Amino acid sequence: MPEVVATSRLVAVVPNLLSILRIGLAVIFPLTPAGHGIRVVVVVAGGASDWIDGQIARRYAVTTTLGGLLDAFADKLFVFMVIATLTWEGQLQLWQAAMVLARDFAVAFVAAYAAVQQDWPTFRQMRPRPLGKVTTFAQFALILIALIWPALLPIAITGTIGVSVLTTGDYLIQFTRALKERPQRRVEAPSKSR
Repeated sequence: MPEVVATSRLVAVVPNLLSILRIGLAVIFPLTPAGHGIRVVVVVAGGASDWIDGQIARRYAVTTTLGGLLDAFADKLFVFMVIATLTWEGQLQLWQAAMVLARDFAVAFVAAYAAVQQDWPTFRQMRPRPLGKVTTFAQFALILIALIWPALLPIAITGTIGVSVLTTGDYLIQFTRALKERPQRRVEAPSKSR
């Protein structure tokens, strides 16, 4: 029985370790030389770690709020660092990068709003959406195309921007609904001292 507990504890930390690995890969990517195959390896490892940590977390029911936040942060940081590097190197224009990352900016806005308003229940209502997963896939595909088949980059940029804009709208609609459905906080009048 102790072996089962030890194994389940080990399985529980693997998704978080993979998210931390992805953060490390995000930091490494800009330091790798342009046009070098190591970049493809870093991107494939980043995408694989994202997929594997999600599979393990769901299959073994080891999802936690902290793990979900760490995974989301690692995803956003990884994609941002790679897109920023490709923009810096001239493969993407600044406006294209902004549109590709529109969904990520929308999620960051919602998280910032929740933090400032201390309204985490509304933020927690923002569940992952199918369009969000499509956007993440499109972003990784765009990155790989930029690294391996740059001639196809205009098509990949157009498709990724389209999906990202649709997803941004979907998340903002979801956020607006969550705000309308949240219970209103009661504001009590201060008691008068006599």
